[in-house]
Amino acid sequence: MIKAFLSKLALVASVLSLGSSAAQATAFTIDATLVGDTETINGALWNQSQVSSGSGAYTSLFRVQRSGTEAGYNDFSGVNPFDQVGGVGVLQVDLKDLAVVNIGGVNYVELHFDANNANNLVFTDFRVFLHSDPTDADVAVTAVTVESGINATSFGPLAYDMLGTNIGGANTLTITAFPSGSGTDNMTINIPLSNFTSIPGWNLNDDVYIWVKMTGAQAGFEEFAYLQGVPTVGTLTPEAHTIWGGGAMVASLLVGGMIRRRKSQVAVAS
Repeated sequence: MIKAFLSKLALVASVLSLGSSAAQATAFTIDATLVGDTETINGALWNQSQVSSGSGAYTSLFRVQRSGTEAGYNDFSGVNPFDQVGGVGVLQVDLKDLAVVNIGGVNYVELHFDANNANNLVFTDFRVFLHSDPTDADVAVTAVTVESGINATSFGPLAYDMLGTNIGGANTLTITAFPSGSGTDNMTINIPLSNFTSIPGWNLNDDVYIWVKMTGAQAGFEEFAYLQGVPTVGTLTPEAHTIWGGGAMVASLLVGGMIRRRKSQVAVAS
């Protein structure tokens, strides 16, 4: 009996050990000097980039600036305790205005990131939210509510979370090296557009909020932006409502099926 009990105890300990190891953080890295370096983190593509970040190329969303640990989001109205740099960027950005790219047949919302670091800047938290607010009122949050995950009533539904808590563990991403000089960005973050359009009640005019926390910052500002002169989510409007519009999609499939059957019947008759 004692032997059986000890055997069961060992099995329980083994299961607990597996659960503990599954919950360990996954450390990703990108070398911003290595062309094509990429990581896939919780469904998003984090890619090395050297696109021009000069005036006229970028639409700046927001900047954060502090030595050591810095955090913030795209609101610099002065009602929050974070590290946003005022005077640059947009207080609100609509989903329809963000750049969209197609990679391997999948549409992604693409954000660009430009850092002022020499090495080892670490993303410890990066989340994107879709906030329904027809008045575009500023959303003010505190460090406690953001970092504890209590943000459904402030930022809105979560569209992307690099922490990957739903797959076990808190992920980090380290940018290990940066090219010398300035004028180019360092990385793109490509989030599947379906992450946004699968949120119940989503709208092209919903506000997108981006929250970030980094360590290893070296006094210069870090900037998030999207490119000008490229397709935006809003340019997909006709196709978007056909693809994601529920009833429109069903109607499209039914009509397409009838056309195919009619062509098949004509071919047989001839």
